[in-house]
Amino acid sequence: MKYIAIFGSSKTPPGHPHYEMAYELANRLAHAGYGICNGGYWGIMDAATRGARDAGGVAVGVTLEHFSRKRYGANPLLTREEPKSRLPDRLSSLLDRSDACVALPGGVGTLAEVFLSWNLQVTGENKPLILLGLEWKEILDFLQEHTEIEDKHRAELRICTTAEEAFEQILQQVSLPNLFPFCEEKT
Repeated sequence: MKYIAIFGSSKTPPGHPHYEMAYELANRLAHAGYGICNGGYWGIMDAATRGARDAGGVAVGVTLEHFSRKRYGANPLLTREEPKSRLPDRLSSLLDRSDACVALPGGVGTLAEVFLSWNLQVTGENKPLILLGLEWKEILDFLQEHTEIEDKHRAELRICTTAEEAFEQILQQVSLPNLFPFCEEKT
């Protein structure tokens, strides 16, 4: 199964446009046969989990034991929870499992996921990173103005403003395996 990691704020409530975009994207992906992976908690992670599960799909949550002990509990809708004791292990697990990453706006954790995904892409891992939301262009403009981010590295990112656009990008960049090759037409 091909997995798409969906990153974003843990504080985004149902009804918020970002929550609804994450839900719609995960739902479309699950209907198409992709699995979803995320941090396993609430906000955008909940939206992605609900979207996938409502479509009968798979949603894997890679949680952090510190959060689970402190105040959160893993999302009960997850197909499977994979707890990790250290944040670097959690990030590695999410990125190793995923075939593409989608990030909606969030906080420090989301930025860590975006920057690590982006850095891996820049250093040769050709795993697509899609930024979903109008805010990303302004964020990237600011970063490029105040850091040493090169045009060629920014060009590797895809900014989408709708779940449908992000879904189409994933379809173009992460093809599902043909599970029934004997059904193909012979030419």
